[in-house]
Amino acid sequence: MALRHINKRTFSCILLIAGFAIVFLYRPLMMTDQAAKKEPYIRQNDLVKMVNRDETRAAYGTTQTISMTADLPGTATTQITDMEKRQMMRIQHKNTTCLEMYETKPPSPLTKENLSSQATHSPPKFDTTYFNEDFKFFVSTSWKGGNTNWRKAMRTLYHKTTVKRSNNTRLNDDRDLIFGNLNSDDFNSRIKYFFKVIFVRNPLVRLLSAYRDKIVEQKRVRVSIYRNVASTCVKIYRKGATVEEIESGNATFLEFAQYVSDTYQIKRDPHWYPIFNRLQPCLIPYDFIGKMETMDTDTQYLFKVLKIDDLISIEYAYAHGKSSQIDLLRKYYGTLTK
Repeated sequence: MALRHINKRTFSCILLIAGFAIVFLYRPLMMTDQAAKKEPYIRQNDLVKMVNRDETRAAYGTTQTISMTADLPGTATTQITDMEKRQMMRIQHKNTTCLEMYETKPPSPLTKENLSSQATHSPPKFDTTYFNEDFKFFVSTSWKGGNTNWRKAMRTLYHKTTVKRSNNTRLNDDRDLIFGNLNSDDFNSRIKYFFKVIFVRNPLVRLLSAYRDKIVEQKRVRVSIYRNVASTCVKIYRKGATVEEIESGNATFLEFAQYVSDTYQIKRDPHWYPIFNRLQPCLIPYDFIGKMETMDTDTQYLFKVLKIDDLISIEYAYAHGKSSQIDLLRKYYGTLTK
């Protein structure tokens, strides 16, 4: 079987990468979503007390300036909705995990310089983090994790708002939306008070989507780079590969997984580099945690909270959204097991 072609170190690395990301962000959040469905309403005061009992509340504090229950239909001061509970449980889980497993919390003060110096793997990347000055929020995304959809939505929001830049010009390109392009002073003043949003994705689905998009179809940007990656996968990991096979670049998912595992630290392509390393969720006190798997309900609720639901919407209709289908996951990941 295919497993015989994987050495123990490589297979362990694959399981470690996928398992780590699932345990940290996906599986526990899925569990909290299920818990919220079982108990539609709880008293808000009781939930606040439950959160306050945890050290993480004091350790992380809160910079949230937006009421997540304000102006929502059916919301009472003594109750919270399913979505409110989902968010509080996701944030509590993240904070607890960061403290207990990694002994990490946001730096004080929260600045660009401190974020870079205290990062565990590499400084957080803000090149796929988009901000809006009018509504005082930013959203951190990742390649193969909703980046394109969010960039389009934030561009639309920019053109529908009236904030005046110092140069009094309209948006020339997406660089004006990127949070990481701000100078240190502007960055530091905004990260403290802006509403902070992050969207994550199941790491197994994200890796499969990257393979199908960049290796199998080899389309969109930087085609030659991914054709070379595919050829490298065949050359290194296919025993007895012919010149024709190498030049064709028809790498299997197994060969691609071996490549990603073996080059985990040195080949940090953003399409499969772990979200945990890129966005550093333990260092940034996010106010809202969304998932690609619950994109529709998460964004609908978020836009109501931000009061922009009449300005923008997001339709997650990417061709590789189908990578989340269980039959495809079994088909491809089945090649990594006995």
